[in-house]
Amino acid sequence: MNGRLFTAANGNSLFLPAAGYRDDSDLNYAGSWGLYWSSSLNAGSPYGAWDFYFGSDFYGMYYDYRGYGFSVRPVCSSRQN
Repeated sequence: MNGRLFTAANGNSLFLPAAGYRDDSDLNYAGSWGLYWSSSLNAGSPYGAWDFYFGSDFYGMYYDYRGYGFSVRPVCSSRQN
């Protein structure tokens, strides 16, 4: 599976698949790009939100149209009883 492995200084790692994204019924960049929504809206536009994107030799943050079908990586904070 194509994607990218990110490793933190503490040795923890995370693999994100290069799943591409959906635009209506079209699947774009599958196998070469990963695009993942953040939880942050773009303050300048109600139609935009920040995303994390990567390819084989680049990565970064950008804001995009919220109607795109980017991947979502669910995260759960630790639970306290």
